[in-house]
Amino acid sequence: MDSVLKAVNRVSQIAALAGDTQVGDGGSLPSLARQLPKIVVVGGQSSGKSSVLEAVVGRDFLPRGTGIVTRRPLELQLETAADPNAREYGEFGHLAGQKIYDFEEIRKEIEAETMRHTQKRGTIVSPVPITLRIVSPLLPALSMVDMPGLTKVPIDGQPKSIVQELENMARDYVKHENVIILAVTPANADLATSDALRLAREVDPTGERTIGVLTKIDIMDPGTNCRDVLEGHSYVLKNGWIGVVNRGQADINSRMSMADARARELAFFHKKADYGGIKNIGTGFLSTELSERLVASVRRQLPNISAFVNKSVMDLQRELEAMGGPAATSRGEMIHLVLTLCRKFETSFAKLIDGGKGGGELILTVFEKRLPDSIEKQPFKKILDVAYVKRVIEEADGIQPHLVAPEAGYRRLLEEALGYLKDPTDKSVEEVFVLLRRMVDNVANSEEVRALKRYPTLRREIVTAAYRALEKFKEETRKMVLIMVEMERNYITAEYFRTIQMGKMPDGKLMYTLDGRPVTEEPEGSPEEKHYKRIINQVSGYVREVCTQLTQTVPKAIVHCMVLQSKDKLLEEMSASVAGDQELALKRLLGEDEALMKRREALTHKLDMLRRAQGELTSVDQQSELTQRLAFSATAQADPSSSPFYAVPEGHQNSDLSSEACHIGLSRRKDLTLREDVRLMCNGEMQTLAQLLKGHKAVVFGVPDCGKVCSEQHVPGFLQRCDDLRNAGVSRVLCVAVSDAAAADAWADKLSLGDGSKIQVVTDPNAAFTRFLGMELAPPGAPGPRSQRYAAVVDDGVLLKVCVDKSPGEAKASSADSIMQVLAAMH
Repeated sequence: MDSVLKAVNRVSQIAALAGDTQVGDGGSLPSLARQLPKIVVVGGQSSGKSSVLEAVVGRDFLPRGTGIVTRRPLELQLETAADPNAREYGEFGHLAGQKIYDFEEIRKEIEAETMRHTQKRGTIVSPVPITLRIVSPLLPALSMVDMPGLTKVPIDGQPKSIVQELENMARDYVKHENVIILAVTPANADLATSDALRLAREVDPTGERTIGVLTKIDIMDPGTNCRDVLEGHSYVLKNGWIGVVNRGQADINSRMSMADARARELAFFHKKADYGGIKNIGTGFLSTELSERLVASVRRQLPNISAFVNKSVMDLQRELEAMGGPAATSRGEMIHLVLTLCRKFETSFAKLIDGGKGGGELILTVFEKRLPDSIEKQPFKKILDVAYVKRVIEEADGIQPHLVAPEAGYRRLLEEALGYLKDPTDKSVEEVFVLLRRMVDNVANSEEVRALKRYPTLRREIVTAAYRALEKFKEETRKMVLIMVEMERNYITAEYFRTIQMGKMPDGKLMYTLDGRPVTEEPEGSPEEKHYKRIINQVSGYVREVCTQLTQTVPKAIVHCMVLQSKDKLLEEMSASVAGDQELALKRLLGEDEALMKRREALTHKLDMLRRAQGELTSVDQQSELTQRLAFSATAQADPSSSPFYAVPEGHQNSDLSSEACHIGLSRRKDLTLREDVRLMCNGEMQTLAQLLKGHKAVVFGVPDCGKVCSEQHVPGFLQRCDDLRNAGVSRVLCVAVSDAAAADAWADKLSLGDGSKIQVVTDPNAAFTRFLGMELAPPGAPGPRSQRYAAVVDDGVLLKVCVDKSPGEAKASSADSIMQVLAAMH
């Protein structure tokens, strides 16, 4: 049997056991079943659909009776046994490993499993398939789905909805583009009223995927035949019709063997002159035709199936990792998980503070805009009034008026004026506190800590702990800022007092009043008014200096006592507490949100299915590649001129492939895009070499691993010469890593390669491209580097030059400098 079809059958069985079917909308998870080529058999009840399947298999094994006998889709996987003398057997997907040699037991198990499933669902029919694998040396390689028969009218005991349920189920299976529709229709009925043909026309209007099967030809009315239909003269189908004659109910009751039925079928067509010379008749022709079409479809679709599986695995893995991965069970795992999530939260919080918009930028606005504005709006004018100043000074002097300068009055006025600074500075502390709390909320709802959504209790505890810590830091900061204001109010040095009198700072700089006038400006008015106005100017100048100073020092205090503390110690107390928690308390913290828990379980289930499918597809890729290489090798030994175009011959690794002297310089053998089956993973999608290289002058360099030489020499060398390569006409630089995509992406991020505009890292998961170039060092699974270190020049998909290093541990021949020399020589 074809190994590719065998692998796809196993993938189909994996999907069915995982509950991944063709039906429904599939939710938000990728459906593997819909990617797999299948032959789906549809037809009305009593159209002979089951008889056609049994004739292909050559065995009685399907349930029989009246009404709806087939109540679940049956995915039938036929395999050709390698041993011609092997015994036939069947194996159900839900009974993996259990071989059933009695086909009557197979029939009973189909009925029993159908009953178990439908009773559990409480329905008559179900879209969830039963998978049955039958292995026999007499069988063709086929994968078919037997659908419940369509009906126009419900019979006794059936709900009225059964007609629509059966049609919707069949439609869900046949609407996908990779499905071959086998429309079974009785020849003794009007084709215009065929349910199978009507449904096929609806989902396949061009007829690209539909094959018609005419049954009951032997019981057509005397004098009539279906030759015009079989020859395509009436009711034309693009893929034609195939006529078969199956056993009737009397034949089944009399236990006519399949061999006798086949012989009678052939005899019928040979005897009837109406069908003379027609090839598309008989069960044998039907089996061969279906097998060839299915194998061709599978081979054509295999690259797309592999790409779909690889991309789905990556996407689901990313989502699962973002949700926090599998659940922790032991106390140690739970403590580690809680502390890890706390660190992630603190890191995201610190990043937001250090960032611009929505973080540090808002705090800076408080310091540079709101604090100065708030200070400026304070009612200093109230105490800098002549009458008020006079009263304060007189009260301060008491019974002994001042002789030179009213020192006591000065101090009282300054204390009162500077007291106004308590409110704006305290308000700044509160505003920064509010901003930090808002940042905690933003982080808690951000994608960076998405895993916390999985644990709502832990999320609430983290936010509450962060609030408590911020509250504590706020009180400490408030005390510090209040002390700074009180320090300015409570003590004025003699030197500063003299400075006030002179109207100049110690460095000679003039002092200015709050409204911007020089302190030394001579006021107007009577001698007494002038005296008090000079005092007002001097107090105003000093207050202005203190305000200026506090607008510098208060932000420093807030940053030191609150912002930096919150960055460094936001969840310090919670982390210390969690480390001492017992298992019960930890389980309470890690109680999952039910919706997220179900999502994670669905992701894990689907990911497990896709990984098993990936393993099957990987094995067939490797087997196919090995077979191809062996075939090429045998051809090359017989005819050296026909050696494979993808292999670089010994001694030619560093030769200029554009030279006619090199036999792999022939255009057919140096055009990489001819190999459509070789693909590379780029930006989460499998892409052909044509998609990557056509229309570009490209440099493609391969790395043996993601080690020191690659990270510190090879890749940085190409980054440094990026502009030189562009000037030399190179429009794309690809770095090929034989690795899984997640590891390569992480490596690219570590090297800061960004969006790939300079160097695009692509992965060769199965080393197919590396083998294609003849650069493989070790087979899959072997330790050490998988690829040689090389660099190639490719123009519009055509390989022109390959440079290979002698050892994977050096980057000389394949370096950017070496490639620049190659490009210069070509130019």
